[in-house]
Amino acid sequence: MNLFKKIFKRKIGKEENAEKIKVSPMLKELLLLQNEVDLLQHEVNSLEESIQTRKPGEPFCQSQALSLIRNNLKRGIYEDKIAKQLQPIGASREWVNRKIEEIKEEMKKDE
Repeated sequence: MNLFKKIFKRKIGKEENAEKIKVSPMLKELLLLQNEVDLLQHEVNSLEESIQTRKPGEPFCQSQALSLIRNNLKRGIYEDKIAKQLQPIGASREWVNRKIEEIKEEMKKDE
């Protein structure tokens, strides 16, 4: 269940104004982070689903593979598991390892 729904279980009626609900800055930040996590999870699930539904012999999409690598690294998924996820779509272990290192370097620069 979404954190927002846990905190605000009641629905706001038409006659009620949403501005009446006061949220602390910390809670607001937490809700925004939860929303980002939910969006990332949805994106990862979509990518994993598209990878699993790939037809044999169909070339793998590097942009999808790179997105999956990036999102999984952000989620703290082990590199070995990432490589195993990408093997069925035809990504070589060498290519995946090289891209993991490149993306980790990018992520360090963004910090």
